[in-house]
Amino acid sequence: MSVSGTPISRIPFASSVCSLLIFLVLVGCGHTGTQKAGERALLTGTLERGTDGGIHVHACDSDRIYRLMDEEGYLDNAGSFASVYAVSSERGGREVWQVQRVNYVPVEGFGCSFDWEGTMWQASGNEPFWTARVDEDGVTLRFPDRDLITILAGKEPGPIFRGEGVTLSFSDQQCADTMSGTDYGWIATLEFGGRSFRGCGFQGMAE
Repeated sequence: MSVSGTPISRIPFASSVCSLLIFLVLVGCGHTGTQKAGERALLTGTLERGTDGGIHVHACDSDRIYRLMDEEGYLDNAGSFASVYAVSSERGGREVWQVQRVNYVPVEGFGCSFDWEGTMWQASGNEPFWTARVDEDGVTLRFPDRDLITILAGKEPGPIFRGEGVTLSFSDQQCADTMSGTDYGWIATLEFGGRSFRGCGFQGMAE
């Protein structure tokens, strides 16, 4: 028997088994980007809810889709986007991620169009309104009555970012914006201009 005029020779069984084993090893070695079971990761992306009640997050930074287990109901009020801390495990031969806590879960707000990969941390507060963004250039502050202010700041444990005349710190506690309904994973405190500002914050992917 032949295909397109090319003879097909029979391969001995033992040789076939060896070839299959080599193929599986190569496939296994070539598979990258999978975390080990029990490893915690920050998963950020668009949410998709299946008809079976399952939740998937389509990562902003890749084509990967992660299956989530949300036994604590962190995503009950989420819209179409979320950023959560989750731990990987295997159930029924499939990789699943158990949501451990919130990083940023808006009803409406930032999505994948936000510069997640260029942002280390982001914080904001109300009354008065303010925002602070941390990236490789330092801390950039925004107030309604001022121009943007960028201050070179170094990181300390906490995480705390301190520069000339500014200290921005994040506490590992869940925080909610009662005006927008957004849930955050961090309480943010900004010390600037002799005043103290309180708000909520989230971790970016650059961190």
